[in-house]
Amino acid sequence: MKQIMKNFLFTVLILGAVFLCIKYPAEIGSAVSVSTDRCINVIIPSMFIFMCLTSMAVATGIHNIISLPFIPSARYIFRLTPNQFGIFLLSMFSGYPAGIKLLTDSFRRNEISKKEFERLSCFCFAGGPAFISGTVSGILYPGTHAGAVCFISVTAGNLVTAFISGFFSPFPEKSSHKITTDITAQNIINSTLSSAHAIFQMCVMIITFGGLYRAAELSGAISFLSEFISGLTGLNQANTQAIISSVFEISNIVTLPSNRIELLPVAAFLLSFGGICVLIQIIVISGGLLNVKKFLLSRLFSATVSAAVCRLISRFFNLGTADAFIPASVHKGNGMVTAVLLLIMTVMLLSLSKNYGQSD
Repeated sequence: MKQIMKNFLFTVLILGAVFLCIKYPAEIGSAVSVSTDRCINVIIPSMFIFMCLTSMAVATGIHNIISLPFIPSARYIFRLTPNQFGIFLLSMFSGYPAGIKLLTDSFRRNEISKKEFERLSCFCFAGGPAFISGTVSGILYPGTHAGAVCFISVTAGNLVTAFISGFFSPFPEKSSHKITTDITAQNIINSTLSSAHAIFQMCVMIITFGGLYRAAELSGAISFLSEFISGLTGLNQANTQAIISSVFEISNIVTLPSNRIELLPVAAFLLSFGGICVLIQIIVISGGLLNVKKFLLSRLFSATVSAAVCRLISRFFNLGTADAFIPASVHKGNGMVTAVLLLIMTVMLLSLSKNYGQSD
């Protein structure tokens, strides 16, 4: 009965989307065009080369050398091996799918276990400094250090998550074998092609979600949801709608109102969480290895820490005084809107995990 209901709802959604594509071809086509331009002008330039380089570093073993200065802290604070900490470091600079891709490749080479994959996937996840700086300092808060603030905040959220998860893991054994590398043309070529495949998947999903989100807007669903949340939180509808679109697809974060400093912790939260589109991408890249429930819970925790850190450290940076001109009702809405969105995202995303047979 449950499966029948799921099939019925999905069929209705597909037919509804087809109807909207026929009724509003120009509007949805325009949204697809905007998403394509965003991939070409923002996503690929900011992520592809980082993804290639980090993939090469892991495939050749260079990441073990990079992690050498951090071996004591990796073992005693985070309870990670040099190999695992090297992947963690690289994932911070490479873009959302890169961390999961590196972990998946390591698992397939029998370098980490399934249990280690599940733990590491909880914090080897970040937008990378190029993407965060390009969207935050380049578009939302031009000419400021807001991008650096968000990157520090996202990194802090992952560090705290890694530290806490270490309490449930044993200290790794000291490694006595020499670090070996395998720098070959074949490894470099394979890493580049694999990264190209991953970035292509990412762009296709961004473009698809751009069209689907526009269809949802035309149906009135997004307007209804944003009005409902605005009524609960006091946050104005334009801000709410921009947050909802970012939850669906994180590159939509550029639609947040610019130069609104009081929304910077919200931006840090969204960048740390990643959104539904990224979740589907990493599920595909992991080949079903990802434990979706654990991943979601850890990302909600990391994102909350990131927002708190952002709010704390932003006062030490000269980010402008735009928040002085915002009505008090907007300020009051920030905490509540986050809580409401957490609930919405949790319900929506946890339901996806049932389709992949992941165990707790």
